Amino acid sequence: MATNGETSPLHCARGDARCNGARLLKALRAAGAPGPYFLYGNEGAVVACAGAREFLSITPQDRAEVWALTGDFLARQSDRYVFGFFAYALNAGAGEARPSPFPDCWLGAADLALKVGSESWTLMAGAPPALEVPACTCGDRPVHFASTLDRSEPDAYRRTVERAQAWIAGDARKRMTVARRLALPALDMLRSFSCVSSASSQSRSFYLDLGDVELAGQCPEVLMVGDRDGFLSYKLSGTFPRSTDPDADAELRRRFQADPKNVAEHANSAASFGSALSGLGTVTSAGPEILDLRQLRHLMTRFQVRYGPGRGIADGIRAVLPLGVAPATGGYEALMAIESGARGPFYGLVGVIEPDGSASMTQVLRTVYRAGDEFYSWVGAAVTSQSTPEGEWAETLIKLGEVGVVLAG
Repeated sequence: MATNGETSPLHCARGDARCNGARLLKALRAAGAPGPYFLYGNEGAVVACAGAREFLSITPQDRAEVWALTGDFLARQSDRYVFGFFAYALNAGAGEARPSPFPDCWLGAADLALKVGSESWTLMAGAPPALEVPACTCGDRPVHFASTLDRSEPDAYRRTVERAQAWIAGDARKRMTVARRLALPALDMLRSFSCVSSASSQSRSFYLDLGDVELAGQCPEVLMVGDRDGFLSYKLSGTFPRSTDPDADAELRRRFQADPKNVAEHANSAASFGSALSGLGTVTSAGPEILDLRQLRHLMTRFQVRYGPGRGIADGIRAVLPLGVAPATGGYEALMAIESGARGPFYGLVGVIEPDGSASMTQVLRTVYRAGDEFYSWVGAAVTSQSTPEGEWAETLIKLGEVGVVLAG
């Protein structure tokens, strides 16, 4: 049996820590280690957690107290690995309660924590059972992209965009990210966690299995990476396609930089985000710059936060939880009137906080979900005064082209 600090070799054909982490979770399940199960990281390093006898689960009835409860929970678990998610619904206020298979917030203090690399893993906390780790199977199952599995009709989403436009009413200061839900065939959620390479150096892959519900995804928008003193945020908004032809892609990049809709959208989004951070302490920003992904590109502004007196990680999480609408006053109510279903974790945060105070939270985008025997994804686009229903529909298709999955079976 491994002891804390002990390192064991682990081989992946691609040298991918995410594959190694997924196979370790499989081995833990097979050996009877209880869930929940969690993975978070990239090809170079992953945190893997299992079990959580102590956890915090927030329902709509507790939503008004979520940040006090979160602060208390993190303070009590300061010497343990804490993992979980914060749903977008926390921004909707105490009065908005729509049924969802996911809680509004779930945090667990891991009974077992591993640091997983591309060639080995190290036990950080707990006592795992004897493990028989399955062999690497990278590349033996085809990868599909959600854009090819999408059977949604565009008309319903176009009408949603039109309703958002009616609220915006031509005001350049207003922005609303509206989403649509698409049904998917049965997926192998754990394989989907690591089936495509990271889209950028900022990207984080994540997987969470709470039993009745699961999520797996990869997002380039890391909104918190830091420690007890402060953190960096990489705020993305504004989306444009890429081309595999270098000359055509250079022209698309030039058009992106000059596109007034995307420039205005990012300026609005970054200003709202910076305002949300302003109460934490000292805030500086740099950008925007262009972040190139596989099939699309975004504008990105970097924010650096140094906590002021009395501020810490729980305050930072609350501040970076995405707004998705500007201005917030009146905007949340308008969005809730436009969207009919509960998003669950989509557009919220997922991540891990380590005993030394290291914290990483990424946005829950480019993600697939399981609730019981139902599989689905969410995708959204930011509607501004310069949007068109056709353009926002096309943007959702581009984004779904970044969501790689492996089918069950």
